Amino acid sequence: MTPRRRFWIAILLAAGTVLLWWLGRPLPPAPAPSGATPSADRASGNGDASPRTASTPVVEDQRGPAPAPAGAAIGAGDGGVGAAAAARLDTPEARLAERLNHPEHTLREDVAVVGSMVAAFRSIFRDMGNPVGDNHDITAALKGRNPRGLVFLLPDHPAIGPDGQLRDRFGNPFHFHAESGTRMVVRSAGPDGRLYTPDDVTMIP
Repeated sequence: MTPRRRFWIAILLAAGTVLLWWLGRPLPPAPAPSGATPSADRASGNGDASPRTASTPVVEDQRGPAPAPAGAAIGAGDGGVGAAAAARLDTPEARLAERLNHPEHTLREDVAVVGSMVAAFRSIFRDMGNPVGDNHDITAALKGRNPRGLVFLLPDHPAIGPDGQLRDRFGNPFHFHAESGTRMVVRSAGPDGRLYTPDDVTMIP
């Protein structure tokens, strides 16, 4: 082999060695994004910095506060809900009930609101059907004395009398007549306060 050939072979080997070193060198760490702060592990010198995930943003439920766990709303006494549960609205019907006996609405609208609460109760508790009992029992069930502690009617609603009965805008107790497990007649005695007279207003939800 001629000296010239040996020279060029040596040059090629040296160039290949430099290229292999260049490709195999460790890469420098990527720069942190602008405004980012080092993790607590790196700041404290702890090399075992595990990857962190961004916290999930909290989105407020526009319908109102989130319901408490099932059963937590049931309070002592005659089936009313506890103080914390009294401030929450579990169902759309509880918001609708705010209009009950409102001076800007009519008796027919009031009866429709009460009927919607009964219908919602029956829809949620399909195995039970209608809330059972007299006015006092049904009102207690709507206030939260039910298997899931759901509030359809706030316990301090002004339509609830001192005796625990749900009353119409004339101060007369609503009359509930269950014709079956899935059919309930809701009746207001109207201005004269007497049931089954021409001024009665009824609804079958």
